[in-house]
Amino acid sequence: MSATVYTGNVRFEAAALADSMHTGTVVLEESTGLDPGYLPGAEISTGAFVLTSPLAYAVNGLTIGDWYCLESYDGYWRLRILWPLVMSVFRVSDGSGLAGSIGQYVLGDRITVADGTDYPAWCAFAECFDSAVDGNRYGRVYFQAPAITVYTGMISDSSYADNTGTTRWRLRHANYTPAARVHTGAVTLEG
Repeated sequence: MSATVYTGNVRFEAAALADSMHTGTVVLEESTGLDPGYLPGAEISTGAFVLTSPLAYAVNGLTIGDWYCLESYDGYWRLRILWPLVMSVFRVSDGSGLAGSIGQYVLGDRITVADGTDYPAWCAFAECFDSAVDGNRYGRVYFQAPAITVYTGMISDSSYADNTGTTRWRLRHANYTPAARVHTGAVTLEG
């Protein structure tokens, strides 16, 4: 992402006009070093992922345009009984089919964070977070409600029947605060 550049003319004058006068151009760049602020709010509702089912679950009662976050929590689940892979990954949908990989995979000592890589365009931001309750890492996605209902469900799997473990989902209100814009200037003076 490149910075937005603003240009304009500027005139500098000394206290007494006869002493000196300089003209130049000032260039201001909008800083892109600050991330927008997404914060989870109060819990609204919860539900459990049925790990052995490909079905999506309706998350109802949203107000279109309000900010929400949907997150996984309360335990990791395992893809196939004999696999060492455990995860907190889930997907979301606005009704047009589940998409995304939001959360974390752990395969032995290899950890793959899946936040921010494949969530639907109507979601604004995704992240992994460390739970203060159990120390595990879970996934969270932030969005402005595109409808009164969104859906959540498990990742694509060729055999849901052999999944094990538990993971739940939680819907929260969310707050979004745009980052403060910082401008720096560079001025060239000519005599």
